[in-house]
Amino acid sequence: MITDIYEFLLLNLNSPLPSLKNLAKKFATNEHKLKDGFKHFFQTSIYKFYNDEKLNRVHLLIQQTKLPLKNFADMSGFNLYSNFSKAFKKQFLYPPSQVKRFNYLKYTNYSR
Repeated sequence: MITDIYEFLLLNLNSPLPSLKNLAKKFATNEHKLKDGFKHFFQTSIYKFYNDEKLNRVHLLIQQTKLPLKNFADMSGFNLYSNFSKAFKKQFLYPPSQVKRFNYLKYTNYSR
């Protein structure tokens, strides 16, 4: 059951995190077993895991795209860019503006 929840969370990073009550109901368990089981297997809370994975995905997207950084705050569910930047910096120890962006056109034979 815990691995099913893990997979569900990873597949639904673009959606808001369901409440623990709804998540427990979806996987036919109770909130206590859900929280304890997840913490036992992954050494973190569901909430922290979900937010960390969202930020990991955003970090990769920043590297691979030229989208403005403010767009990533919306994509990751933050109402304000400042909150997004603060959470990002807390996880990676540097702000999103310092992420190196890969220039794909520079490394391809494609020319316009």
